[in-house]
Amino acid sequence: MSTWKLYVRDSSYLRQAEIDDYEEGTFTSVYNDVGTWSLRLDSRSPAAALLAEPGSGVVVYRDNVAMYSGIWTELDLTEDSKSSTLELRGMSDEIWLADREVSPSPGESQPPYTVQASDVRSGVASTVITAYVNVNLGPGAIAARRKAGLTLAADPVVGGTVRGEARWNSSLLEFIQPLAESGQVGFRVVQVGVGLVFQIYQGVDRSASVKFSRTLGNLESSKLTRTRPKGNYIFVGASGSGTSRIVKEFADGEALAAWERIEAPLANTSSTSDTTVITQAGNDALAQGSEQASIEIRPIERPDMVYGIHYGLGDKVAIQLQVPISTPYGVTGQVVDVVRQATISLTKDGPKTVTPVIGTPARGNVQKLVKAWQQANRRLNELERS
Repeated sequence: MSTWKLYVRDSSYLRQAEIDDYEEGTFTSVYNDVGTWSLRLDSRSPAAALLAEPGSGVVVYRDNVAMYSGIWTELDLTEDSKSSTLELRGMSDEIWLADREVSPSPGESQPPYTVQASDVRSGVASTVITAYVNVNLGPGAIAARRKAGLTLAADPVVGGTVRGEARWNSSLLEFIQPLAESGQVGFRVVQVGVGLVFQIYQGVDRSASVKFSRTLGNLESSKLTRTRPKGNYIFVGASGSGTSRIVKEFADGEALAAWERIEAPLANTSSTSDTTVITQAGNDALAQGSEQASIEIRPIERPDMVYGIHYGLGDKVAIQLQVPISTPYGVTGQVVDVVRQATISLTKDGPKTVTPVIGTPARGNVQKLVKAWQQANRRLNELERS
């Protein structure tokens, strides 16, 4: 049986106290995106006052291995004559990537930012992504934009060739997501010691050794969800205007055959004529609009099949469904795909569970939460200034 530990950390990432009297906690990690978490405990708990400090957060350990870390973004204190409860909701440490816009001239510290029109980088995916994170958030950023306590892991030099053109066109997180998808690499921000580390990695195809099925006795339940595409035919508008504008088209042939033609809104890349950037935009739009298929499973963990040790986010695993229903993976009922999400559910005295989700490469739900969180903060700041 695994031993789970939950700790509160302060804004300097120092571990302050173990949280051993919580009621329940849920911690969700998402491949190449921001995860979410929630925690409920008695507000009179010794850890509650530490948790409520701005910048504080949590670290979840399994058998002394850090499995999750993040900061709180919202809290509720509920009191009545019988109880006092503190509920916290937060984001995983990838949230820091959403806190920066990509600068066209990251070496400049003030307007008019005229040194260069855009920050163009191309090459191996891990190298390009690491470079953008470095100059917009990491140690290579100007002092005002540098994230204290964040370092960059050594570049593993992996992934396909990608090209980026940064010009205030998105958050850093949104900017590197299509680069990672196109380059077939994963990224994450993890706590190591008393700091954060940005890492690039490649998932491993473990489907030959990590298999889940009722027959094997390691699958308690599964839930397959499938949705119609939002767009399987994409128009990308690049540079130029009027009749001279560059327009390229991209299609998902299999999805067209299955669902007929579904045209998505124009993908706008008006600042470039570079074919690599245009292709990346088309492929990313196809991924965003693609048919979504996901399988949430409740595995029965065995010593040789433990999440975080034998498989993790970005790895491919295999699942055998009982019924050979038609899915995007065929009609055999076997699914081989990437682990894109995993939720750790903890209760003080009850079972500790890990629920992986395997499926297609669309971002969306978590990113919408991040955007809503950012917009709420902007509205709050506007109210405070008025």
